[in-house]
Order: sequence, then C-alpha cells, then structure tokens
Amino acid sequence: MSESSDGVVALITSQYMWAGVLGYLVAQVAKTIISSLHGKRLMLKETLTSGGMPSTHSATVVALAMVVGLKNGFGSAIFAVAFFFALIVCYDALKVRRAVGEQGAAINRLIQIVKRDARLTQIYLENTEVTDKGVAERTTTAQEKLTKQTNKISQPYFARGHTPLQVFVGALVGVAVGAIVAWIAQ
Repeated sequence: MSESSDGVVALITSQYMWAGVLGYLVAQVAKTIISSLHGKRLMLKETLTSGGMPSTHSATVVALAMVVGLKNGFGSAIFAVAFFFALIVCYDALKVRRAVGEQGAAINRLIQIVKRDARLTQIYLENTEVTDKGVAERTTTAQEKLTKQTNKISQPYFARGHTPLQVFVGALVGVAVGAIVAWIAQ
C-alpha cells in the first residue's frame, strides 16, 4: 500500500475524526428532531442551518476534546490544545455568533420598515394631486428613484447564534459522543 493510501486509511479510521464527525451529526439530527417537534412538522432545513438546540459547534469540538483527553490523558499537552480550542469555539458560538445573529435580525427588521415606509410614501405621492407641472415631473422622478432604490434592498441571510443552554447541551452531547467513541475504539 502507498503512503497516500495509508494516510487515507488512517484518516478514515481515526477515532479523533470520528468523534468530531459523530458529534456534528448527532447534534444536527437532534436539532432537526427538536425543531420538528417544536414546529409540529418535519424541519429538514434545520440539518443545514446554524444556531438552535443543541449547539453543533459545541458538540463537535467537545467530542474531539473528550477523545483526546481519554486517549492521551487529561494532563497532556494535546488535550490542553483541544480543551482551549473547544472553549474558544463555545465562546464564539455563545457570544460572537449570537450577537451577529441578533444584529442580522435587527437589520432585516429595519429593511422591512424602510420598504414599508417607501411604499407608503409612494402611495401618498400617487394620491396627491399636483397642479404645478415642474413639481409633478419631480414627484414622478422621485417615485421612480424610490421604487428602484427600495427594490435593490434585499433581506440578507444571517446566522443564528446560541443561547447558553444550547451551548451547554451541545457540550453534553459532545462529552457523551466522545466517551462512546473512545470506548468503542478501545
């Protein structure tokens, strides 16, 4: 067997890789089930979205850190790296991504208000009788510009962040998945 195929086999059979992959998959499937039960219909789109219960970010990195700790020792240098990596990812999921998600939602609300107000202005201008020809031409031009500008504004996609509970439950999923993977790999 060649070196490259040895590397592929090692990658595929790595308990560290499996811990991360399974942590991710278990959390995404759980998120889909929880969202479906909450929404009272199958929510398959949840398997591809960020945010929600449980945190996939937390589950993935904590599963990896758990396997590293169980296999290499919780006092090892590599566990310290995995541990702090997990802390940073969990912090990011909780603080940074959550703030970005809240800001994205606020921006979307502002866009909706701007579009609504522009439409109201347009209706007002259409229903206002203008007798001066110059004013009428400027009003028509203003209406056209307003319509063009508001049509250009689109609702941006924004990633949802996580609540503390979602990050905590994701971490618990990661601990469980990591422990199971390490136990199976014995």
